[in-house]
Amino acid sequence: MSAATMSIDAHIAVPERGVDCRISIPGAGLIALLGPNGSGKSTVLAALAGTLTPARGHARLDQSVLFDVGDPGAGTIDAAARRITLVTQKDDLFPSLTVLDNVAFGIRARGVSRADARAAAHQHLAAGDLEDLADRRPATLSGGQARRVAIIRALAAEPRALLLDEPFAGIDVEAAIAVRGLVRQAGRTITTVIATHDAADAWGLADHVVVLDSGSVADAGTTQAVLSQPVSRFAAAMAGRVLLRGTAAATGLTLDDGTVVAAELCGLSPGDAALVAISPRHVQVTEAVNGDVTDVVARIEHHGDAMRVWGHLLAADVDPEQGVDLRVGDPISFALAPRPELYSPTR
Repeated sequence: MSAATMSIDAHIAVPERGVDCRISIPGAGLIALLGPNGSGKSTVLAALAGTLTPARGHARLDQSVLFDVGDPGAGTIDAAARRITLVTQKDDLFPSLTVLDNVAFGIRARGVSRADARAAAHQHLAAGDLEDLADRRPATLSGGQARRVAIIRALAAEPRALLLDEPFAGIDVEAAIAVRGLVRQAGRTITTVIATHDAADAWGLADHVVVLDSGSVADAGTTQAVLSQPVSRFAAAMAGRVLLRGTAAATGLTLDDGTVVAAELCGLSPGDAALVAISPRHVQVTEAVNGDVTDVVARIEHHGDAMRVWGHLLAADVDPEQGVDLRVGDPISFALAPRPELYSPTR
């Protein structure tokens, strides 16, 4: 198994933070921990990096046991020896050192001479298109520049795994594009884990996704599977989809109340337990016709020049002009185009 596809197996329990989650990923270059603030993402990263000791659990990176609280004989690798680098939202650059010497710091820690470390640091900065910042101090950098330097410094230390806590938070759009480029590049060469609250980051970068909800795992698997075919309502919400459960039928998904949502069977047989995850982008508000889903407007959200109309079952993204006369409590009809695909509750 190459360095870019190291497996991760962990059980991390930190009761005082409400975290008790189990993560098992057979191998991936880039993994996204997806969840809202307070879901436990930072706690998981800190436990893997060794800056926090869980009350219970274990963690293994490939064949290396990072810690095993339940097995004293297994030993624990201290944070410095794990070669797992954590970049927090604070970036944690040394304020008294130039950008060049910040990057050279981790290289020197491997026993490289000062001259050779600085030469290597120049190469890393050039590769990240940051050579012009070499003589600057951290206090003079923008948020985006500091984040990029922090990631370059982490990569220069040649870690076995790179952990990034909300790497795109607190920086402007242009800087975020540059940081995404660095993260994507890192994921090609070493195991990289990013904590994020944005499903778009997972779609654009990650091979695998772990969805965290209140300290536990709500869903996990390949990015395609988790975000297009989630098995929990929370994971569906994080992916921007509405999850419906029911029974497969020839015409679609039959809900408990007898409502039929038009969908494709896709390998399931009538009578099988089934799920469907529907993006509001693929739902239209229509005049009621046979086969459409009748509903009642539950709430209306405005996002810039877009409007999302929620019923009790589905939601639709509509042009504001189309929804201008809609009110909470109004009857509404939803049509799905294209028809979504049913899938099994168990992957």
